[in-house]
Amino acid sequence: MKSIYLFMILIYLASCKKFVEVDMPPNQLFSENVFNDKTSANAAFSGIYSELSTITHPLNADIQIAASMYSGILEYTKSEQSYLDFGNKAIQINNSIVGSMWTATYQTIYQVNLAIQKLQASSLELSLKNQLLGEAKFIRAFCYFYFVSLYGGVPLITENAYENNAGEARAIPAAIHEQILADLTDAIELLADIRGEGEKIRPDYFSACALLSKVYLSVGNWQKAFDFASLVIDQGEYELEQDLRNVFAKESKETIWQLKPSFPFYNTNIGRILTPSLTNNTIPNFCLSDQYIRSFLPEDKRFKEWIGNKTVEERSFAFPYKYKVQSGGNLTEYQVIFRLAEIYLIRSEAAVNLGNFEEALQDINKIRDRADLPPVVNEISKTHLIDILTTEVRHELFTEWANEWLVEKRLNDTSIKLWPIPLAQLELNPNLEQNNGY
Repeated sequence: MKSIYLFMILIYLASCKKFVEVDMPPNQLFSENVFNDKTSANAAFSGIYSELSTITHPLNADIQIAASMYSGILEYTKSEQSYLDFGNKAIQINNSIVGSMWTATYQTIYQVNLAIQKLQASSLELSLKNQLLGEAKFIRAFCYFYFVSLYGGVPLITENAYENNAGEARAIPAAIHEQILADLTDAIELLADIRGEGEKIRPDYFSACALLSKVYLSVGNWQKAFDFASLVIDQGEYELEQDLRNVFAKESKETIWQLKPSFPFYNTNIGRILTPSLTNNTIPNFCLSDQYIRSFLPEDKRFKEWIGNKTVEERSFAFPYKYKVQSGGNLTEYQVIFRLAEIYLIRSEAAVNLGNFEEALQDINKIRDRADLPPVVNEISKTHLIDILTTEVRHELFTEWANEWLVEKRLNDTSIKLWPIPLAQLELNPNLEQNNGY
């Protein structure tokens, strides 16, 4: 039964080739009966997470690679122009990554919109119904958070009536943030009793709190960002892994939410792309820039454990080595989305902006201590503290969900621009306006 529903979901995704003017998916996909049965309802949501983790969904790999290239951390050694655009900070409106990110993310939004609609009318047991509604609203908020961060205003679609969405104009960022906050507030209430025990592959109460702290940080509500980060740190049963080799293992005590790989013989999509084979003589597709490598202190354990080197024809290429396994039948790593170290850095940034430098340094020093670095002393200016915080984010969270790009965009890099609205969408929808500079 589970495989049938997963197959139906994949059919649905294949049918959605455009954002607004998509073909109506098969009515059988999310019929009322799907969400009147515990097994099929859970299978439907497993399909959503499975699709998010596939090798074709740009949200779980391309966004991380593109943002790291834009931030000067990654370099691309091949010739595909879509990646080179980001390294050159010259993104074209017909860039394939920009286009696929838009399309795939709206496909996911349409899925959860339909799930919310069907769940609200279902006779499913109330506790499971609330859990699934909470998960759906969380996923919608997660998608729109990256939409508004990357593109600015986008069409705000919260229902699944495709015929009503054609020609939808861009909502202003404030309206999108309002919807994100409303969805996450609902998710926290609906997931109040859900704790992500075991594999942590479904979002739970603390996942929603973690994302909410990140959203509040992005809109400048420092106190609420601080409070929700503190809630995760103080009440969640997470702890920093002292052995950096265990941080991205599927059993990591640091992980808040992660995606389980959906294809046999791959561990994670990001590991498949960034971790090169060490048994051949091929240059890695993606390498860490010399400037980025030089920014580490020699004693930094992250430099030793999370950066690999491959020598090809007497040239050394440094590459991200957080995920150790490129492929293999035994799944030892899942793709981490939220982990405790990020929440400490979110709270630290919020504390800086609240003027609580001592608290900000305490959180930064927790991360530095694990990396075997000396603590930063209290006598420090806000400007210097922001520089240190930015460096810690770049060293701790590189190639993870655009975090290095987001912190630079918030704190100190005015050269960072929004992504362009994809050319194909402008041609489909005359009510869409292009971002400045394109």
